Amino acid sequence: MVEPGGELAGTEDYRLNTKASVAGGGGGTFLLTLADRIPTEYGLVKATLIYSSPAIAVGMAALWVILATFIRKRKRRADMDSILKEARDMCRQVCSDPDSSPEHKAKARKHVEDFETLNMEFLKDEADVVRAQLAKIR
Repeated sequence: MVEPGGELAGTEDYRLNTKASVAGGGGGTFLLTLADRIPTEYGLVKATLIYSSPAIAVGMAALWVILATFIRKRKRRADMDSILKEARDMCRQVCSDPDSSPEHKAKARKHVEDFETLNMEFLKDEADVVRAQLAKIR
């Protein structure tokens, strides 16, 4: 038996999609409730709201996904930058400490270089994802 959500169940993408669905559905329901409250003499406005609410709900869900993804990426990048800054500061402390051995200093530099490489690979992967998404649009 397949669990609800399939392979994505419990993942960050599944939770994001669920939240987007709730945002879109809630927005659509709100528009229908609003349309219901409009007096009948504003028939065109009422009909427009009723018939456009599904499209607006889908748009709200898409906007939710776009904003949440943007915020998540910015936070991840800020976290990586913060960790890299801490690693560089610690490396400076180790390298300026006269009691640190040359091996320890070299190891500290190597760790910072490894983390910088990891950070660059992360940025490259992020750029590759954006390129792939743009290629789908074109």
